[in-house]
Amino acid sequence: MPNNIIFDSTLNTLYIKLDRDNLGLVTTYAENIQGLNPHTVVLDIRGLEIVPDNIQLLISSAKTIDDVVTINDSKTSEALLKDISQISICSLSYEDIPFKSEEERKLFEEYPIDAVNHYSSKRTEKINTSSESEYLNASAKFHLKEVLTEYGKYLSEEKRTELESLIKTDMVVVEKNHDTYAAFKKATGEEEDPKDYPSAHGGKVYGDKKIHFYLNKFKQDSLADMEGVLIHELFHYVISPEYTTKYPEEPRMNSFISEGLVDMYALDYMKKRSLFDNYQSNYPSEVIFTREKLKAMPDDETKHKLVLNGSIDQFIELTSKSEEDFIKDYQEAKNHETKFDKIISEISSYMPHHQDSYARNCMRLAARVSPEEALKIIKETTMELTPEMLSMSAEQTKALQDGVSKSADSYSSGDSSKQIS
Repeated sequence: MPNNIIFDSTLNTLYIKLDRDNLGLVTTYAENIQGLNPHTVVLDIRGLEIVPDNIQLLISSAKTIDDVVTINDSKTSEALLKDISQISICSLSYEDIPFKSEEERKLFEEYPIDAVNHYSSKRTEKINTSSESEYLNASAKFHLKEVLTEYGKYLSEEKRTELESLIKTDMVVVEKNHDTYAAFKKATGEEEDPKDYPSAHGGKVYGDKKIHFYLNKFKQDSLADMEGVLIHELFHYVISPEYTTKYPEEPRMNSFISEGLVDMYALDYMKKRSLFDNYQSNYPSEVIFTREKLKAMPDDETKHKLVLNGSIDQFIELTSKSEEDFIKDYQEAKNHETKFDKIISEISSYMPHHQDSYARNCMRLAARVSPEEALKIIKETTMELTPEMLSMSAEQTKALQDGVSKSADSYSSGDSSKQIS
């Protein structure tokens, strides 16, 4: 075994091994972290079956460090793992490290810093024991089983086998921030503005078939928000239509349809189970478009078979009278120029100080229900949902209510332009 404490100045990494024989040095180790201020701290807690009395002092010191990696094993105290999870960005289970040879294992024991840097960067084999990671991995398996129960009979045998295999794996990786994401994007020449970094993404980014979450994009105690996003990402495994190559002049169309189908099924899944009413769809226009298009299907079975197994070309063919009609409808939806978009813009104009957010919430409501149902709800709740009314006179309030009602009623009146579908 290596020394109980090692500092590698080249890698700016501090290794600390905690065991029964050196628990009295925990305070000293906390001071070492403060004094050295390393970029990475490796806490080796293999075999430690108790929680040191002063562990919180060590945790407090390590909280100031960007990258904390822990090494544990089956003997490590679960209570200790829970304490450490609040600071650990990555936790390696020693028994699960894929050593290729006995020599590689010995090298790990002799100088674990090099090995930890190697294995913790292998994203597909990273094992994160943080509470968020454990919860989301368990939730992913539960929800995929539910999806298979509900939609399995419509899926191809190949897709069912793929999902059954996924259920047996940990498919979620939880990361503290976007450092790795930013470095990856820079290396691939696809740098993004940090404000556009995603809160989560699927395996296409790294090619690792994992769902990645970034804690800095979520508020504390926001597991419900994360689980809603998780369900959306899981449906990407279920719904992955083959893209069309027939419309190069419309480069966004494939993803527009695909995201619409995925988020529509995710929303319907959550609604059916009364889950996550606060889930905020990022694709309301896409969902409204695909939901309206699928009204052309004669029954649910035909719809499910098309969405779960069909291609984009098949979706276009089976939901429209002609390709020309489909492209026209798609362009209106993409450019927010459908009749429903115009009605929502009209309604939200009555709330000048909150116009954008009100319009966005109305679109999200319509994605969850339907344009008709959304307009009914908007009419009934205008006074409750409109901050402006607090300072309005009775005359102004009536004018607002009448204006919203008139705009909402015009959607189904048949005047003006054609509707979404």
